[in-house]
Amino acid sequence: MSITAFLKKKISKIKKRFDVQKVPMMMQKDLQTMAYLNKI
Repeated sequence: MSITAFLKKKISKIKKRFDVQKVPMMMQKDLQTMAYLNKI
């Protein structure tokens, strides 16, 4: 799965159950995932 598709899926998931407290944590996890993918 491409990174763009992965991000689109994540974003739609965040939008579906929008929880103000959860979103920053999810975004942080996404950033960590991106950093990890960039290392590979």
